[in-house]
Amino acid sequence: KLGGPLSVGVGATSADQSSIALGPSGRPVVAWVGVDAAGGKNVYVREWTGSTWNNLGGALSAFPGNTQAIGPVLASGAGKLFVVWSESDGGSIQRPQVFQWSGTAWTPVGTSPGGGTQYSFAMSLVVDGAGNPLLAWHEAQVTFGPTRVRVARWTGSAWASLGTYLTASSAPGATSYSPTLALDNKDQPVVA
Repeated sequence: KLGGPLSVGVGATSADQSSIALGPSGRPVVAWVGVDAAGGKNVYVREWTGSTWNNLGGALSAFPGNTQAIGPVLASGAGKLFVVWSESDGGSIQRPQVFQWSGTAWTPVGTSPGGGTQYSFAMSLVVDGAGNPLLAWHEAQVTFGPTRVRVARWTGSAWASLGTYLTASSAPGATSYSPTLALDNKDQPVVA
């Protein structure tokens, strides 16, 4: 056990959907969704210092005031720490939101790699040897069409899709869910 229980977050009344990774320092970092009394959902991140859990910034939301974050995932590599979650901009569309820890604050990594008419869920995040994040997620049309997997890589200035949608079948209506992303020894993505 590392310290006592972590508080759920400022103003939050409950917490769920946690993720853990080893940060650039080699210490555990935990992210979770804190839910407030009004149903708002923010992401919170803390790092183990060796004796206590230290806040890494405050409540995270890509759209303050419309806080509906879900499914945070942490990834670390090449001395960098990233967190991704899916969040609505106040409407019904959920898009991936990727942020990087600068050492003092969280900053967005470009604009969302997700499309404009999709629900995006089940993020998988890795960091390549150059310190660029790669993201896989499943995405469904607002009209509840087939769910497919997408993959994108941060180029240093923008998100670039890697190929088109991934599906295991070409049958009409075929769906793919909950991808897991890894990198091979040449930093090429492998998706399951």
